[in-house]
Amino acid sequence: MTESTSGKTPADTDIDADAKTLLPAEADIQDSSDSEGTTDPDLDAVAPSPAPPMGKLRRGIQIAITVVFGLLFAYQVWGGVGSAITLPRQVAAIGGSISALGWTMIILSIVAPLVAFYVSYRVGRRRGWISMILTYLVGVAASFAIALSIAAAFFLT
Repeated sequence: MTESTSGKTPADTDIDADAKTLLPAEADIQDSSDSEGTTDPDLDAVAPSPAPPMGKLRRGIQIAITVVFGLLFAYQVWGGVGSAITLPRQVAAIGGSISALGWTMIILSIVAPLVAFYVSYRVGRRRGWISMILTYLVGVAASFAIALSIAAAFFLT
């Protein structure tokens, strides 16, 4: 093998890592894309769109799950607010009044779903989708059980 005056072989000049110059073939490719300034519309139509990062997809699914179960909890809160509005009127129409225990139960029927949603959210937010769904289902079930027990205690006493 013959050495050049710089001490490198001809093969080393193509693979020089410190060199900032392009090989002739690379320069032709770069010049042809830079000279047009636009991309080929036929290639853009065929090229697939980039997939969303997995983190954004996971976050979107978690938000969707939270919204769906949040609506279930909101339904329970709405029922508690409806009870707080209608029950005193109905009891007053009969000529009675609601006791302190009755008001406590009405307030609990509003607060219990909010607390159950908060606890379910905090417990399930860093888990997988199935664990998150199961956590929300347990929270909804517990909230409905509390609401039914409050309703039963209110109407039985």
